[in-house]
Amino acid sequence: RLQQFAGRVYGPIVGAGLSFWTGSEGNYWGHNAIIRSRAFLDAAGLPDLPGRPPFGGHILSHDFVEAALLRRAGWTVRIADDLVGSYEESPPSIIDLAVRDRRWCQGNLQHLFVLPARGLHWVSRIHLLTGIGSYLASPLWLLLILAGLALSLQAHFIRPEYFTEDFQLFPTWPVIDAELALRLFGLTLIVLFAPKLLGLIAFLRDPEARRKVGFFRTISSFFFEIFVSALIAPVMMLVHTGAIVSILIGRDSGWKPQRRDDGGVPLKALIVRHRWHMLFGIALLFAASLDSWVLVAWLSPAILGMLLAVPVSGMTGSTRIGRDIRRLGLLRTPEEVDPPAIVRAAAALRPVYDQAIAA
Repeated sequence: RLQQFAGRVYGPIVGAGLSFWTGSEGNYWGHNAIIRSRAFLDAAGLPDLPGRPPFGGHILSHDFVEAALLRRAGWTVRIADDLVGSYEESPPSIIDLAVRDRRWCQGNLQHLFVLPARGLHWVSRIHLLTGIGSYLASPLWLLLILAGLALSLQAHFIRPEYFTEDFQLFPTWPVIDAELALRLFGLTLIVLFAPKLLGLIAFLRDPEARRKVGFFRTISSFFFEIFVSALIAPVMMLVHTGAIVSILIGRDSGWKPQRRDDGGVPLKALIVRHRWHMLFGIALLFAASLDSWVLVAWLSPAILGMLLAVPVSGMTGSTRIGRDIRRLGLLRTPEEVDPPAIVRAAAALRPVYDQAIAA
């Protein structure tokens, strides 16, 4: 439900922005593409990368590479941000999301060996770099947290040395630029929340969408989505960091099937899967408390998400809680309130499909 709301409210303006700057050098996401069969057969054959998995072998994240190969062959690839009626189910729990992201992480890191390919358009290379950077951002964020914590503990427990040379007349004072730090903090907030705010404004400017969902319910859902996503983000940071480490030491994820139905996970499995996330949160809380509670407050968004990893993971994968959220009117979309004809037809045919699969 979180991803449904985020995709519907924030997605259109993000898609419009991508479509604007990429032009004819666009990209596509595997399940939502219309491709000329002749172009695909002639230009989009994927190479087997040299070496063994996880970096060699079959390319696991194929769509970015296929779009780059189509563009290299002279075909236009556009992001059709004005089309509607395309739907895809998301993983039903954080654990299932982590399984999918582990494969995507490996696939995107494989793109490092696609980047030097001859003839690729520079925008196509940016697409590949963006995909790689989306996963490398997690260990960089973790290193930023650890570096800030280490500097704070150093300043608290280690006596500063103001005279570092034998013959120094004046002390070397530590340089702390509080104004520059606040500017960086403000810029970070803008990067994080500007797409969400712009998406919310664009959604509320649509009278039909606003009427179906409700103004105040949309605003409430907006803040609710931000709060829960902030709790999930530190866990996914550790998940992505762990995935990158496992890839670097040579572990191959393979291609495992994903669950798309109920996201319920037993408590024991939740504890086993998130035990290191909770322990890392406890260690981070302890280390920050050695310095000051002010530092604990600064790190509280990351610490809280790690400490609450098990309940947040269980609740976000719960069908019952999802139904309760729906009854409250939160995280609803216009298409859920008034399903389009194609969605109603799919729902009517679903029992026939389930019966055929079971036979």
